[in-house]
Amino acid sequence: TELIASGSGEGEIVRQPRGNNGFGYDPIFKPQLSELTTAELTAEQKDAISRRGKALRDLADQLAKVIS
Repeated sequence: TELIASGSGEGEIVRQPRGNNGFGYDPIFKPQLSELTTAELTAEQKDAISRRGKALRDLADQLAKVIS
């Protein structure tokens, strides 16, 4: 069985980089419904909204259905 999972992260780019928790675009990306950039979030907050985290949770749900 082939499983496909995806996740997305909507938000906006800020003018000035903020935060030290991350790399790449983290200091300039502000997720929707947040006043903080992803570089200002804790690891737990970031994992809860990250596109990779969303995709992994989707994949885990699909695998659980296939296994049971």
